[in-house]
Amino acid sequence: NNSSIYCLVRPDHKKKWQNRIQNLAHQFELEIPIDRVHAVLGDLQFERFGLSESKYQDLGRACGDVFHLGAITNFLATYQELR
Repeated sequence: NNSSIYCLVRPDHKKKWQNRIQNLAHQFELEIPIDRVHAVLGDLQFERFGLSESKYQDLGRACGDVFHLGAITNFLATYQELR
């Protein structure tokens, strides 16, 4: 499979994303073809990840499968607030 992988990356992590993915892949003993991974600068807290409408549409056309692994981590929040 030669599919591209698009990874949503917060703008404040744009310089570190590639190292982070490589470290996680090594930690979990995964082989990830880093040359097929593309960073998409955005943030889950914003509508359309903070992307323009045209960039969001382009991303939607480029993606076949979506895996959502984002989460809010707030140890003071109640279960109802995190749902």
